[in-house]
Amino acid sequence: MLDGFAQDFLKPTKDNALLISKNAELEKSLENEKNVSKQDKNLANSQGNKVKVMIVELETKNKLIAEYTDFIHNSQQYYFVLKNIYFSLPLQNHYKST
Repeated sequence: MLDGFAQDFLKPTKDNALLISKNAELEKSLENEKNVSKQDKNLANSQGNKVKVMIVELETKNKLIAEYTDFIHNSQQYYFVLKNIYFSLPLQNHYKST
């Protein structure tokens, strides 16, 4: 058993109670910050995934535009070849005078 002096010395004081209370507040604040940090990390991952999807979509659209541009260019070349062939043919008189 402890004597009276030791019991008085070990009794919680106002300062100890304030420290205990402040410690509990800090632990609660720390837990809240951990939750916010997790939410921020999840949001960042979500945003990162959205950016990745947008990059894939943009690359796909750029590829389609390049293919369309090539198609138009090839179509123009084909048109010019046909035009040159058409104009290189000899003219024929389909109208006979009587």
